[in-house]
Amino acid sequence: MRTKLGWVATVLGAALVLAGLAVAVLLGPDSRFTTGPHTVETDGVAIVTRPGVVSWKGLQVDVLAEVPVNKPVFVGVGNSVDVQSYVSRTRRLEVTS
Repeated sequence: MRTKLGWVATVLGAALVLAGLAVAVLLGPDSRFTTGPHTVETDGVAIVTRPGVVSWKGLQVDVLAEVPVNKPVFVGVGNSVDVQSYVSRTRRLEVTS
C-alpha cells in the first residue's frame, strides 16, 4: 500500500514540476507572454476594444503601432465612456473578443 501511494505521489509531483516548467518557459525570464505581431487593416481611423475584452486584473499591455511613413498615429488608453465619446463620430474597428 505504501509503495502504491509513493508512486502516485511521485507521478503527481513530476506532473506538477513539468507544468511549472512549461509555464516558466512560456512566460520567459521577464514574466511576459507575447502573442506576436497581429496585422490589422481597416478603413476606420480608430481601433477600440469593448470593456471586458481584456478581463485579467493588473494586466500590463504593451502596444507597438507601425504605420506607413509620414502618417500621424495616436495610441491612447482611457475610460470607456470617454473613449466612446472621443470616437463616436469616426469610422472605427471595434474589437469585441
